[in-house]
Amino acid sequence: MEKYLVLAFSHFDTGGLQTLMIRISEWSSKNGLQAVILYRTSDSYMSSLCKEKNLDAKAIFEKEKIKKFLDSDKFYGHSTLLMTFELEDFILFETVRKELINKRDVRHLLYCVSVGGTIFSKNIKGMLGGISYRLYKNIIKRYYENRQLIFMDRDTLEAATDYYHLNRSNQNENIFLLPMFISEEPEIPDGFRTQPKKILTVTRAVFPYKGYVIGLIDDFLKLCRYDPDISLAIISFGKDLEQIENKIKAVPKEIKSKIQLIPGMSLAEIQKELKNTYVYIGMGTTVLDAAAEGVPSVVSIHTTMKNECVGLFSQNPSVTGRRGPGNSGYETLKSVLQLNYEKYCELRRNTYMSYKNNYDINKFMKRIFERYDLMEGYELKSYEVLFHKLLLWLRWLKRKIN
Repeated sequence: MEKYLVLAFSHFDTGGLQTLMIRISEWSSKNGLQAVILYRTSDSYMSSLCKEKNLDAKAIFEKEKIKKFLDSDKFYGHSTLLMTFELEDFILFETVRKELINKRDVRHLLYCVSVGGTIFSKNIKGMLGGISYRLYKNIIKRYYENRQLIFMDRDTLEAATDYYHLNRSNQNENIFLLPMFISEEPEIPDGFRTQPKKILTVTRAVFPYKGYVIGLIDDFLKLCRYDPDISLAIISFGKDLEQIENKIKAVPKEIKSKIQLIPGMSLAEIQKELKNTYVYIGMGTTVLDAAAEGVPSVVSIHTTMKNECVGLFSQNPSVTGRRGPGNSGYETLKSVLQLNYEKYCELRRNTYMSYKNNYDINKFMKRIFERYDLMEGYELKSYEVLFHKLLLWLRWLKRKIN
């Protein structure tokens, strides 16, 4: 029986998770697997990207519309794998699956790609907060034991298991590192040895989560005193972009000319920019994009305004971001800038091989479908669905009042 893959996330706007969904859909198309992306909202760039790559993406995200879609003739004769990425979306699609379970072979994975992806009611206080915690803990525990929860790295797994006090035995079986297309090892561009050394970061301007970029600007001033033949390029967009602009305005004039702030770029443009990058610093899928080009990459700590890092990607390739405390981003960048050319070329190769050996999308999808066969027919209980709906209504009411 053929499989149909449904990837669902409410906000299909430009970002790392959304490009992950694009990659999985592309892989499916190339391997004769039918796939569709479902969303509530999307931005023009992601919509155009789907059209460009001839991928199926639909604005379907209400329960009855989802049910009607999954129960349509196009799914007849297929077994269907749903993949969602946050607990709220997961529960929505589970309520649909519950009503289709006797008609269709539909199974469901929650692929957690953020530290809060399995947590829904953390800010609810008092008796209601206690009841909510116990209810979601029971849901997460049963789905975790049923092999329906997988995590992009140890950080996201530990965030869930710590919060809900779950057993971490065999945790590596539940870690699915982000899937990437693996291309041939890139060659170092001509003239790279003699051109100025460019430091690059690509980040959404959302603080303090991505606040490392503010500390990076401070550290760049110190790096310029050590090595004046360097530059810094920041590709960014988002609600806090003005903070980056103001930070750069306060930089001494002689250093300001070495900093370039680029307000957003397409994936193709970023890839071109990476080819001329000496060292990358950031977190998430952008680190993998850099490693794919062989660019030595410093993995940043999130939720801090300081330039702190995990270390070099090649030293610990299973980690593409983490919450602090961390190491000095300044010292780590400096250590790469200090390398002689032969050692630098060796680091480039190690970076690429670390990426290739750990993030191959073919291995990822093979594991996904092996996991598909292990899932059992667990269903949400009716009272769990009703309580979750009550919390959604209370949240909506609170926002309306505010």
